[in-house]
Amino acid sequence: MAQSLWALWMLAMVTSWLVSRNTAMADRPTAMFIFGDSLVDVGMNNNVPSLARANYRPNGIDYPGGVPTGRFCNGRLISDFLSEYWRIPPALAYDDPANMGETLLNGANFASAGAGILNDTGMVFNKRFPMDQQVDFFREHKEKLIALVGTEEASRILAGASVSITIGSNDFLSNYFIPISPRRARYTLPEYINLLIPELKRQVMSIYEIGARKIVVAGVGPLGCIPFIIAMRFGTNQGRCVEKYQQIAMDFNARLVSLVQELQETLTDATFLYSNAFDLSLQLIQNPALYGFTTVNKACCGRGPYGGLIACNRFDPVCPDRTKYVFWDPFHPTEAVNRLVSQQLLFGPPSVISPMNLSQLFA
Repeated sequence: MAQSLWALWMLAMVTSWLVSRNTAMADRPTAMFIFGDSLVDVGMNNNVPSLARANYRPNGIDYPGGVPTGRFCNGRLISDFLSEYWRIPPALAYDDPANMGETLLNGANFASAGAGILNDTGMVFNKRFPMDQQVDFFREHKEKLIALVGTEEASRILAGASVSITIGSNDFLSNYFIPISPRRARYTLPEYINLLIPELKRQVMSIYEIGARKIVVAGVGPLGCIPFIIAMRFGTNQGRCVEKYQQIAMDFNARLVSLVQELQETLTDATFLYSNAFDLSLQLIQNPALYGFTTVNKACCGRGPYGGLIACNRFDPVCPDRTKYVFWDPFHPTEAVNRLVSQQLLFGPPSVISPMNLSQLFA
């Protein structure tokens, strides 16, 4: 009898929570699901044997409480600012022990540092969760939602959720361009991009088939401008962005734009958005004063030329004013950049996010 009353009480609590949630969330997503790499990772690798982890200081120095959570940043990520704007709880890392019960209704962050479109990307980091595995986790999450709230409500949550995909950089930096790369030995760059795009298409279609209907695909940022690449050309490029890597990013993104358009034409009951991370980031780098930055080619935390050769660690000095730096470490932006990018995703023009921005998507 006591068990029956407990079950009824739990059902009433979940039902009440869902009713209030649905009433209050007409202009925002039902949940957030995040796929990708270290740019959006909130700690997926924290508890696995991986070299790609950030759960140590000085990472998180400007995060609430000054806690290193696993984010590759001095503070908050784009997803953190979006959840704050939408007034919904941030999506936890999928493998976070706290990601259970009603917390599942908020969504999940599957992003894993070192991950790529291809399963062999990031092998140098040991354990990481590539895109295929992240899609499997999404499928598992749906089953957990069904067990919690039933099939109909689970489907509604997935269909109304913000689903973002930020992937691809590691397929170049941690696969094709590693010193001894079987992929580079076998494929030219155009051939390699031709390999990546169909794989990503298959993965996005799987995410759609599981139930996602509002999907944002981010382009690769300006690879040639990250401190790591600039440092590799120390003495020859005078701190400027390296054109070779810029062109690679642009070539990949051109194919990505076509893929997003193709998906929209094929899967007409869903909405696909393309986030132009390349041009948006390049604007900050080329016009820093307009956005309050002073340092665009040097990491706030890192060692070597431009702070770009050795990743930020607990023994490294940190720049005193992180708000003036575009890059936190050799690869990742500062919280200040993430804040600006989140604002552009919410309210920006089609040159930044198309065919509409996030505020229009969830109006």
